[in-house]
Amino acid sequence: MSRSGYTDENLETLTAEHMANPQPGDEFHEMFTLWVMVYARDGEKITVHEAVGPCVLPKDATVRVFDTVKDFQNAYAYHSIDGYWIMFNKNGSYRR
Repeated sequence: MSRSGYTDENLETLTAEHMANPQPGDEFHEMFTLWVMVYARDGEKITVHEAVGPCVLPKDATVRVFDTVKDFQNAYAYHSIDGYWIMFNKNGSYRR
């Protein structure tokens, strides 16, 4: 069981689903140090905030804009094996 409460198998499935269709509020992390929050989505265009914890958002975040879902996926993909090096955490409705 992961710290987010998902089993490892469920977490891989949830991560793949949310990476394929990222929505505002989706939160991902890499070992709870790097946080990636989907801030906005306009068609294929995805805007995220990236920050290293501990942090205050959005002040401490770096804004990244991806033109396509594929660009977003490629930014966080392992490339040598299937999967992503960030994991889905939750949809926290980050954008208010």
